[in-house]
Amino acid sequence: GLTYLAAEEGPATLNGAPLVPADHDLDGARVLTTLLYAMQRRDAKRGVAALCLGGGNGGHAGLLGNGGRGGDGVGGIDGGDGGRGGLIFGDGGRGGNGDLTNTGAVGGAGGAGGQAGLLVGNGGAGGDGGSAEGLNAVGGAGGDGGTAGILGAGGGGGAGGSATGTEDVIGGTATGGAGGNGGQGLYAPGRGGNGGSATASETGSAVGGAGGTGGVVELGFAGDGGTGGDATATSGNATGGAGGSGGSNAIVGGGGRGGNGGNGTSQTGAGTGGAGGSGGGSGLVLFGGGRGGDGGNGTKNNQGGTGGAGGQGGNGRGILTGGGRGGDGGNGVGDGGFNSGTGGSGGNGGNGNFGGFGGNGGNGGESNGSPGTGGSPGGRPGNTGGNVD
Repeated sequence: GLTYLAAEEGPATLNGAPLVPADHDLDGARVLTTLLYAMQRRDAKRGVAALCLGGGNGGHAGLLGNGGRGGDGVGGIDGGDGGRGGLIFGDGGRGGNGDLTNTGAVGGAGGAGGQAGLLVGNGGAGGDGGSAEGLNAVGGAGGDGGTAGILGAGGGGGAGGSATGTEDVIGGTATGGAGGNGGQGLYAPGRGGNGGSATASETGSAVGGAGGTGGVVELGFAGDGGTGGDATATSGNATGGAGGSGGSNAIVGGGGRGGNGGNGTSQTGAGTGGAGGSGGGSGLVLFGGGRGGDGGNGTKNNQGGTGGAGGQGGNGRGILTGGGRGGDGGNGVGDGGFNSGTGGSGGNGGNGNFGGFGGNGGNGGESNGSPGTGGSPGGRPGNTGGNVD
């Protein structure tokens, strides 16, 4: 809560008006301006302005030591950020988790992981996003991982929160939260967080959350992208979340692998797999671009689903660097209905001194399903399309 400037006016009001509106719809400029005018009227020399932060931020370390963990959100609000590690040595604190909300609003976002000490220390992991439940529910986003010290690993991105539609409400769309991005590191970056899952009401639609991007690296292999969240529906459409892109390499080393797309499953609506994430670009010398992520599977029980497209391979950006292989397309899955599944197309191979292979096309579903198309070559022959079941 807030500390009040004039106690004789009561703890609930200032200048005859409620001090804190029910929706907390305040910003710093308004709070500070109100405080200044109130101090002027009372000829006050000192005043304190404060805002509701949600989960509190973790404390910063001094010269040596680890940063504090961010507090978890309460009542659907965001988690706090992790504290910074010591200036010379220390790990960054983990971000707090977002909280569940049952009102159909957005789940609280996870706090960002704290930055590590300058020389030695790991970046803090991002907090997970809070889940959400109700009409048009949206899971909270995962927090980004903290940056590593010179010797240490970047923090992993937090997972996106799940979203669930309300059964007694018609329609609506449940959307999983996005995964947080992986933290940067000189040698060892963090992985992108996975996207949150989405489960629709009986008549609603569902969309899985996107995976986070892998962390950037200067020397070594960049972080992998997070996996897209799965989506499940009954009569509405279900679309898996896209995989996160692999991190890029700045100097020497390979790009990160793209995350796989999430699966989309529906009984009578369209079931579509999420696209695989693109592979990250390589450094300026040696190694190659990251492999593209595979597309998610699409399932539609009475007709057949559509597989997600494979991600493009990362480009080789320097001397003696090869392009990454394209990701495979997802499978289209059915149960032998009139129209059956269609496999997703394979991702294109990345460019480079040695071009990457194109990805394989996904397999078609049952009963004369259409096979996926092989990805285009990046300087090498592309692979073949998938099979027809």
